Amino acid sequence: MDTPAAPKSPTEFTIGGRTYELVAFVKEGEHYVSYDTMVQRAKELNANFGTEDRQFVLEHQDEIPKEYRGKFYLAFTDGLPPLSYPPGGTYLCWNGYRWSRRWFLRDRVSYYLARLVRRVK
Repeated sequence: MDTPAAPKSPTEFTIGGRTYELVAFVKEGEHYVSYDTMVQRAKELNANFGTEDRQFVLEHQDEIPKEYRGKFYLAFTDGLPPLSYPPGGTYLCWNGYRWSRRWFLRDRVSYYLARLVRRVK
């Protein structure tokens, strides 16, 4: 099965007076990486942001550009999933009417739609 072409990145946007950009961490030809690989790449890309930034973005979700809906998953390196899940990063995805938080599994962080959220200023 062919992987669809990944949207171009980084993509910059401003919400709540903060400027962020979306940065790809899954490399060309990869379908998924482990959570540990995502964290390693996030550190290399200076995009190792967690709970505070995720919560800020979620609180300002009405300001996230509409064209991101269904096009990107906004990924963060904070874990803390429910106890029934193995630990992994969180992401925000468009569920049809709002951005909601979901969890990546530790061994399988997908994929071509996921972008790390990196604060620019």
